[in-house]
Amino acid sequence: MRDRRAFLKLGITAAILEQLARHRPPGLVFDIGSLKTPLRKGLESLRQAGVRVSSVHPMFGPDTDLLSGRHVIHVDVGRPDAVADAQALFASTMAEQVVTTLDDHDRLIAYVLGLSHAINIAFFTALADSGEAAPRLARLSSTTFDAQLGVASLVAGAVLLGTGNSMLYPTLVALVVDRAPPAERGLAIGTLSGAWDVGVFIGSPLVARLVEARGYSAGFLASALAVAVGLAAFLAGERGHRRSPARATVTD
Repeated sequence: MRDRRAFLKLGITAAILEQLARHRPPGLVFDIGSLKTPLRKGLESLRQAGVRVSSVHPMFGPDTDLLSGRHVIHVDVGRPDAVADAQALFASTMAEQVVTTLDDHDRLIAYVLGLSHAINIAFFTALADSGEAAPRLARLSSTTFDAQLGVASLVAGAVLLGTGNSMLYPTLVALVVDRAPPAERGLAIGTLSGAWDVGVFIGSPLVARLVEARGYSAGFLASALAVAVGLAAFLAGERGHRRSPARATVTD
């Protein structure tokens, strides 16, 4: 499911790149997708349209503060000048920049990302099937086991978070579309998307500050309380939504 969702998002990105090719923007255009093959057609359309296009793959997450020792991969799609412009964006950092081709990028990333994730999943699965309690193993573990357990736990958490997020947002969109008049559905979806982004923008630093001051347990507790408040607000609104047709019928 995660792979399918990733390809769906990349498909949307490819369509956007093809639309940009028709508009021929004057600036530098690049994507930051983790796979490049699904974007080949859109990138090629931009190059043929004369757009300064490149493709970038930052090998770090959004929570990275310093780029020292981090890698930024630049994929040359036939515009060396665009690659140079993209590299200039990271010139003031200590990131290590690598230039490669599209085919080489996806082939090598299959090992760098795919293999490492597969190892973590295999480790976690074997540990779960063993029947042994992880805390007990941790008490007599080695440094290698501790490091692998920490990474595998983060991967498992990310998979669960991604799975939940993949079901939540489409469900919210469906609810909004179902309740908005046809002429206002675009505005309603835009409002939902904006509210989602604002929540992430405000909530992330607030939870980070709370974790720094009180620890991870306080951060998780605050997140759970926010979800509970949101659920209560949704249930109250849903109750009002179900009652409104009945009141309208009595009035008529």
